[in-house]
Amino acid sequence: MPLTSMTPSAPAPVMPPIPMTPSTPAPVMPVPVTSSVPVPVVPVVPTLAYASFDPRSGCAALVEDPRHAAFARTLMSRPVGRWFEVAELCQTARVAQPATLPLDLSLCVSWLEHPYPDPSLAAVVFLSLRTGWSAVVLCARAR
Repeated sequence: MPLTSMTPSAPAPVMPPIPMTPSTPAPVMPVPVTSSVPVPVVPVVPTLAYASFDPRSGCAALVEDPRHAAFARTLMSRPVGRWFEVAELCQTARVAQPATLPLDLSLCVSWLEHPYPDPSLAAVVFLSLRTGWSAVVLCARAR
């Protein structure tokens, strides 16, 4: 029995739950209307912290920007196909992590040989373990 009151002698009435299914329409709130057309109230969706956030530019900067060249060199000096944390790689390469890449994304990076038979190209894959977001940046292979 659910706890509905602090005093056991006076239980409060329990309302049956309202079943919500995908086919259940949103509730319509009564609104003073001057016309005969009903106006539904649209529920307010809370905004996400990173709703307009796109870390793609920060990831591309780590691989393509000459100021971050040590990041790509350090990454590609490691075994191909292995995953590494971006924060750790930035620290090892002594490169500042771009401000567009928040630390709370749990961002990992790996590199792969490019599918073309050209050893000068590589594909760098970024993956957020927290959100599932991913991006691939094609670039010149650092040597």
